[in-house]
Amino acid sequence: MLEEAFYWMVVFVRWSEPEGWAAYRPIFLPLMPRVVGGVIVELLRKRMTGMLRAQGTGRHSREEIYAQGKADLGAIATLLGDQPFMLGTEPSSVDATVYALLASVLRFPVDSPLKRHAEAQPNLVAYCERMRQRYYADWNPPA
Repeated sequence: MLEEAFYWMVVFVRWSEPEGWAAYRPIFLPLMPRVVGGVIVELLRKRMTGMLRAQGTGRHSREEIYAQGKADLGAIATLLGDQPFMLGTEPSSVDATVYALLASVLRFPVDSPLKRHAEAQPNLVAYCERMRQRYYADWNPPA
């Protein structure tokens, strides 16, 4: 579910939604040649939104995409329940995938219906913080 469906909802928020693109676009600009970088980044966006449509998610309305994303988040919250990790008391490879996608929603600096719904699930918020503390507490990303 996460890799085949929910991932594309994250892509939708970052590449299709104007607010998401406004926050995501600056990440790519420094990686591109100065003179043509803006054009290349816009071509990347067009390609990603085309992939979103080809995959199927992009053929749905905004409301349908967010409704499905909320349902997926609800399923994750239900599966997690009150366990510290997805499969019990210790993290597994499943947690690496779950955390990566949840954190990409919760820590993305743009409000969205997905983010608000994830924030409303206390067990998902606590789970992400547990994972961050366990694996990233000492990590200081470059400025």
